[in-house]
Amino acid sequence: MLKKIVILGNGDFLQKEWLRLANFPDVSVVIGSPYSRHDLRSVNVQTADMCILLSPGNQSAGELEHQALSDKEVILLTLNLKAMQFAADNTENDFQDLLSKNAITLLEKNGVKKNSSESFFQTKPFSVKETSETYTLKIITELIYNTNSMFLDQDDMNIYDDEHFYQAQPYACGSIFTVSVLDSLVSATYFNGDILTLVQNLVTGSVSSELDELLAEGKQPLGYFETLDIAAVRNRCRISQLDLSDGPLAEFGECGVFGDLFLYALRTYNMICLGLFRLRDMEGLQTKCTKRYVITFPAFNFLLAPTDRVFVLMQFQAIKKKRINFTKLSTGALQQE
Repeated sequence: MLKKIVILGNGDFLQKEWLRLANFPDVSVVIGSPYSRHDLRSVNVQTADMCILLSPGNQSAGELEHQALSDKEVILLTLNLKAMQFAADNTENDFQDLLSKNAITLLEKNGVKKNSSESFFQTKPFSVKETSETYTLKIITELIYNTNSMFLDQDDMNIYDDEHFYQAQPYACGSIFTVSVLDSLVSATYFNGDILTLVQNLVTGSVSSELDELLAEGKQPLGYFETLDIAAVRNRCRISQLDLSDGPLAEFGECGVFGDLFLYALRTYNMICLGLFRLRDMEGLQTKCTKRYVITFPAFNFLLAPTDRVFVLMQFQAIKKKRINFTKLSTGALQQE
């Protein structure tokens, strides 16, 4: 089911783009400034499933010398939203009045009469969940340059460079989207057409347009009874999660590095470590935050934490330790006893 989309921005720009935006269902525009907290509260930004901030990408000759200036607007807007506090109150009536007023004004500028515009913008009431807790905004920020993400998460400024940018928490959590990601997908798709199928599966959950139509109609694929042939095919390696707090890899939870963990798991248990599943708030464990993010194939000297979980590619049978024992050396290599 498609979500309702509300676009908040400059009136002149939205007027130029409305001829293309009007072709999509459940898209509404509100003339205002995203820097104004009044306008943000008027559209009930705290109740949105996702708030997407697009960078204007200023590429003038004077600003090309400073990469940070290309994303200054969206960085300021992101920090402004993170600093806002929203109470759980019902403000849908204010939003409906503002939406109707801006929609009629925009259509009148395009030469549409007020009487006909009322039929175009018959908005249904937005349901707002009443709760005693405060809202937590889910934000995705578009950046032109990768290194500008350091201004959004200053806790990890020491690892923000072109080489280790993909290990940063905002990027791994999906709260930052850079133009280079799209460029890399286009390049990869040119050499391997299956990349586009993978992206389609991640976005829509299917790999074909026919299956998309069936899922849109509410139909679900039917399963089959497991036979000996099917069971034999399923008897293959699988992906699993292992805790570093206990279990066969617990010794690496304290001051261990990913390189030692990778070699130990491969040589001892025939497992391949694919990445880490790390808590977003490791410092504030007293808050009991359970949100995690994925770090795919970290560097050799990447430090591990006891709360980390490891994605491993393991054999179908249960974990069995080899008879050969290995000891961990200070250099990071493993030596057979």
